[in-house]
Amino acid sequence: MTAVPELLDLIDVEGDIVTADAMSCQKKIVEKIIKKKADYAIGLKQNQPALYKDTEDYFNEFCDDIPMKSTLDKRHGRIEKREYQLLTELSWLEQKDEWEGLKGLGCVKSTVTETMTTTIPHMSKLLLIWHTASALMKMMWFCLWIMATRWTKSRN
Repeated sequence: MTAVPELLDLIDVEGDIVTADAMSCQKKIVEKIIKKKADYAIGLKQNQPALYKDTEDYFNEFCDDIPMKSTLDKRHGRIEKREYQLLTELSWLEQKDEWEGLKGLGCVKSTVTETMTTTIPHMSKLLLIWHTASALMKMMWFCLWIMATRWTKSRN
C-alpha cells in the first residue's frame, strides 16, 4: 500500500507535474492527481501487467517509427547510451481510457559498455505520461531524462 493518495490530499499540486515511481502507477492515484488539476509522469512496471506488456510490445515493434533522443554518458569506466522515446499516438492502446488524462507513453532504453563488453540494449523504464498539450514534447524529454537519471543513480 502507498501513502501517496493521503499525501496528495495534504499538498497543493495545482498546475504542477507530479512524478512518481511505478508503485504509484494506480488508476485512483492518477484520478486524484487530475482532480487536483495537476499533470503526471509515473513509472510503469509489471504491477500493471496488461498495460506494461502492450506498451513494451508496441515500443519493441515500432521503435524505428517513434521519435528518439539519445544521450551518452562516459564515467566510472563505462559508457552508457540512453535512448528516449515518446509516443503520443495512443489509438492502438486498449486501456487508454482507463487512465484519466493519459496523453503519452515514454520509454528509456539503455546500453552499457564496460571495458570492451557491451550489454544488449534493454527497455529499462516505461512511463505513463499526462499533459495538456503545447509543452508536452519538451516536458516529456525532461521528465524522461530526470527519471532515467534518478533511477540509474538509485540502482548504483
